[in-house]
Amino acid sequence: MATFVHSFDWEQFKDYVKNTNRHFFHDEVGYFLTALEDVALKRKQTFITGSRFYRARKGPVDIVDIKKKQVRLPGPFDPADMGIPPPHLRFNGRVNCAGMGCLYVATDKETAISEIKPYISEKISVGTFVTKSLIKVVDLTLTEAPPMLLFLFNQNATESDLQDCIWGQISREFSIPVIPGNGDFAYIATQVVSEFFKSKGFDGVRYCSSLTTSAGQNVALFSEALVECEKTELFEVKTVRTEASLIPTDSFKGYKMSIEEGVGH
Repeated sequence: MATFVHSFDWEQFKDYVKNTNRHFFHDEVGYFLTALEDVALKRKQTFITGSRFYRARKGPVDIVDIKKKQVRLPGPFDPADMGIPPPHLRFNGRVNCAGMGCLYVATDKETAISEIKPYISEKISVGTFVTKSLIKVVDLTLTEAPPMLLFLFNQNATESDLQDCIWGQISREFSIPVIPGNGDFAYIATQVVSEFFKSKGFDGVRYCSSLTTSAGQNVALFSEALVECEKTELFEVKTVRTEASLIPTDSFKGYKMSIEEGVGH
């Protein structure tokens, strides 16, 4: 069974697929993917037939009739319009390359709406999707990443610790937003990993949302045929709130000292 070698394995993999080769891998990268498969098999999750997911779309917009001086609010999009966009509208995403289909859904409505970054008073259509059969996904929500640098100085770290370190890094990579306009490059590593999981028979990936405080998570399904949209509802966004806390300057000094002290051992 293949195992990870170093806490920086994921960073090295990202650099390779972004800057060297993303379709054919040398032995070291292939070894990383083999180790990744072994861990994924241990961290899979199944959803039974009839499980519900939610997908949000902005709109439709109000219809303004100038002649009648009326504003008419249309209903939500039809269920048939809530699925994967047509090929020419499939842009690079966290899981899919441009042109390839992937259905992004969430485990609750709040998460689904938050993921499309709406503004106050915006109308949002939310579709409820139901699984047609048992589906198997890679669960990237199980662990958080221990700090890589501090991991280096832990002489008692186990193979399980290393797996948690790598898995947590990948989990974070799937959940963090990217800089607008940088998605084509930033998504490369998660796209390669997702396609690898797909080739191994998984139906999708489950990952955390960094855009909501709800307990909901995101699920990216590799095929729209796995689910059916049973209904749609229309929502209006009432609040969009961000809370932040100041990080004391002493925190930076303490972190620097812990690294310096670790190097000395």
